[in-house]
Amino acid sequence: MPRRRAPPRLYLDRKRGQWVIRDGGAFIRTSIAEADREAAENRLAHYLGKKHEPGRGPDPLIADVLLVYARERLPHIRTARKVAYNIGSLSKWWSDKRVSQITPSNCLSYAENRTPAAARRDLEVLSAALRWWHKHREALPSVPPLVMPPKSEPRDRWLTRNEAARLLWAARHTEHLNDSQRPSVSPHRQNFSGCCRPPHYPPGFASVFRFYLFPVLSEPMLTSCLPDADRRAT
Repeated sequence: MPRRRAPPRLYLDRKRGQWVIRDGGAFIRTSIAEADREAAENRLAHYLGKKHEPGRGPDPLIADVLLVYARERLPHIRTARKVAYNIGSLSKWWSDKRVSQITPSNCLSYAENRTPAAARRDLEVLSAALRWWHKHREALPSVPPLVMPPKSEPRDRWLTRNEAARLLWAARHTEHLNDSQRPSVSPHRQNFSGCCRPPHYPPGFASVFRFYLFPVLSEPMLTSCLPDADRRAT
């Protein structure tokens, strides 16, 4: 009777002092030093994930549903990075469960440890993965409906140009702000949002400045709102 093939595993090449993945007769070098066992285990987990073939049947593992969606759908959408983050969050809670275990109580239990907006987005991705599996992989007896937190209320309004100018003027003339703490405008959005971080701004200024001011004003409009000294610095 032939021996059962051992699964892929880590093997230490003592001559080189590096970890190797041994898969049957193949040796896949990782270039990871002997001391870094955790990195080697992560590489092995990644290798196993690439080799794993999702099973078939009327009640698949949710981990397989998410894996197929990640492999086949994500490379073709612009929001792949965000969706990959959602899949990572879903996997931590749902991966050992099957599609038949998608129930209202489990959906609510999942949402308990997430903000309503984050939980809703995660569950929307899970719903999309289920539909993809049902249409492109194997038809399910039924696609279970997911119970999601309600949608967030839309933002009521944006700041007007005059309101934004007054906000900048007030921050500029607050006595306890020194020159190094006064806001300035950068031509890059990444730096622009960072200009609100000094700790002595008026309460609530940072969040208002970052989330309301940038979307409504263009760079020339913002520059025109600044005092002359700050305008020359931009």
